[in-house]
Amino acid sequence: MEIDCGNESMSADQVEIFQDTNVMIATGNVVFTSGGSRIAADRLEYSTRARARAPSSTASARRPCREAGARAGRRRPRSSRSRRRYGQQQRPGDKSMFGAEEADIYFYGEKISKVAQENARITHGGFTTCVQPTPRWQLTSGTVTLNLKHYAILTNSLFRVKSVPVLYFPIFYYPINKENRATGFLMPSYGSSTIKGHTLSNAFFWAINRSQDATILYDWFSKTGQGLGGEYRYVAAPGSDGQIRFYNLNEHEAEHRQRLRRAHDHARAQSYQINGALSQRISRSFRARGRVDYFSNISVQQTYSQNIFVATNHQRVMNGSVNGVIGTFSLNGSYDRSE
Repeated sequence: MEIDCGNESMSADQVEIFQDTNVMIATGNVVFTSGGSRIAADRLEYSTRARARAPSSTASARRPCREAGARAGRRRPRSSRSRRRYGQQQRPGDKSMFGAEEADIYFYGEKISKVAQENARITHGGFTTCVQPTPRWQLTSGTVTLNLKHYAILTNSLFRVKSVPVLYFPIFYYPINKENRATGFLMPSYGSSTIKGHTLSNAFFWAINRSQDATILYDWFSKTGQGLGGEYRYVAAPGSDGQIRFYNLNEHEAEHRQRLRRAHDHARAQSYQINGALSQRISRSFRARGRVDYFSNISVQQTYSQNIFVATNHQRVMNGSVNGVIGTFSLNGSYDRSE
């Protein structure tokens, strides 16, 4: 049986329609499509009056959705004057990484019920954006409350990497809104090293508006201390944008032991790092630019950074310039400091 009704279509091995209760029941290889969503299930109950469906018995769904998790949600803010689609920018989860198509998000569960026009409830299932037979990552949960345009809320959920349980969350909020930028906590990261010991890092992303955002960073090191920082980015207009990042590291006294080397003490210390860049149009004729790459302790740069360029950088730089045109004259002023 195949049914085509405007924006919705369905195919199944068998369909029963009960006119007295306005219910249609489809069984066997059910495939239901509505707009950009596609649901495959063993059985589907559909209310012809309320236009709601309740697929059950190992149902899976797919709908186009840009990925908004981890740092993908931290895409660059766009100017309020610019009408260019943000999808043109290169970033994790960008459309260009999916062959110019929007990333698909896959839901599955024992039962998927539509409880409102844009809300659905998934029982004993999960979701992922990976298309591999064994997904690189997936979130499984006892109950998933899904708003098709904004978010997914999971309770008693497990974050799995290659089917291996990694983290447990009593409750988990995952943004799937089309705007791609959503306020919330980013995915935490865990690590271990000889100097820092066990490390735990997390961040909170604040989408202030379409033209600016901020991120608050926190790092915990079991051996040496903790770090706190922040980052602010803005786009005022095409060609007028900037970002600045500040990070403060508070180290306590520690003793480092390495193989075949004598143990050495690490004194209590505080250090900071500032990185930023600015390009701002002052008027139609003048533009200002600035850049800062400054750190207070070079040994911290060499010890903590995993970036080879940063770890081997011995130079602190601050510079700024203003240039413009008045009539037939070109005016330029600049300041440079290098240590």
